[in-house]
Amino acid sequence: TDTENILVAAGEAASLDLAVSSSSITAGDSIDLTVTLYDTYGNIATGYTGEVGFSTTDPHVAAVVPGPYTFTSGIGGDNGTHTFLGGATLVTTPDQDITAEDTEDSTLTDTENILVAAGEAASLDLVTLASATAGTPFNVDVTIYDQFNNVVTTYGGTVTFSSSDGLPFPATLPGDSTLTNGTGTFSVTLYTAGDQTITTTDTVDGTLTDTETVAVNAGAPNHLIVVLGDDSINSGDSTNVTVTVKDEFENTVTDYTGIVSFTSTDPLGSLPDDYQFTTGPGEDNGTHLYPDGVTLYTPGTQTVTATGTTGEQGSFSGADSINVILPQPPTPAAPTVVPLPQQDQLRYIFPPLERLMGTTGVMVTPVDLITSDALAHSTFFYHPLTETDTAAFDTAFTLGEGAYEFINGNINILGHEGLLPILEEVKKKKKII
Repeated sequence: TDTENILVAAGEAASLDLAVSSSSITAGDSIDLTVTLYDTYGNIATGYTGEVGFSTTDPHVAAVVPGPYTFTSGIGGDNGTHTFLGGATLVTTPDQDITAEDTEDSTLTDTENILVAAGEAASLDLVTLASATAGTPFNVDVTIYDQFNNVVTTYGGTVTFSSSDGLPFPATLPGDSTLTNGTGTFSVTLYTAGDQTITTTDTVDGTLTDTETVAVNAGAPNHLIVVLGDDSINSGDSTNVTVTVKDEFENTVTDYTGIVSFTSTDPLGSLPDDYQFTTGPGEDNGTHLYPDGVTLYTPGTQTVTATGTTGEQGSFSGADSINVILPQPPTPAAPTVVPLPQQDQLRYIFPPLERLMGTTGVMVTPVDLITSDALAHSTFFYHPLTETDTAAFDTAFTLGEGAYEFINGNINILGHEGLLPILEEVKKKKKII
């Protein structure tokens, strides 16, 4: 017998094999890649000196694969196989491919699929509508992501909700809630018109939080706010009236374009004509002022009611009350009393005209005390005093020339030139001096 040893060299590379150190990783982890070239018979093609390039289906910018690599042969060379330690990093769930391929011969290629699991929770994302109608529920979505924006399906925490929409109609929010596979859908209702925020936060890790803003629009018209310009007015006076259209949550309905009309408990009242509201810059936008629009006449508490109408909503109204009063006659101003010297006083009280004139029922106006026959011999007059006015009229007068008017026992001195009253005490009542 005889044995001969024959050296068999590998043929040319006929296939390429890509091996990975792990077929399942967490996003962001690195793995080793080993590339081996074989000939047709499964021998390692130790003489292979081609260039191998790498690619991956992972679209994330953080995904990494080795750059092109040229194999070497001989002592210290690759001799058909090469390992890239930590050569690939994948970050996108749920699975990604890595491909190694000869840059000249596309038949020398191999692809491996690696399962990629999400990493730890790194962020919370809240998705809401951009706008909503007051009082109308809408859904919000909550999702937990890792640092590479993968949904953390293993998240087992609890989230809580809050909102800027507070009193008098606080937002209707979910209670503290868990998520299913890292995500959840919840119902929210906001009530106050304007920009309102919704915030969702992990109950343990406060860094897992997100806030979104929702533009809340007023709901359908529900009632009117009527404001009269005064608490009370005089009968026949006018006052302003302002009307604002509100939804059921007291939001001003800025897009209302219906008609508002007026009624009053005062049957004599004058009220504004029917008016159609307008919208837009410089327009009503839910509020209209009627200057001096209401005039009321009937005394007492009167009510002014405004009623709005729309084709779809029917009618809605609001009212305000005011006290109507009868104006009191003006109080006459107190006369300005200017004391005069006694010789210039113009009015005195005397006995009844009949006694002065001597003729019953005869009125002489004016009377010249000097030329009148009836008074020609009377120089001094004395008022017949009563017990209560003695002090006031204990005086005697000398009347000179002048004109006088007699009315019900009063003598009005119309002209007093030459009048010289001489005041002296009258020692005896009922005496004509």
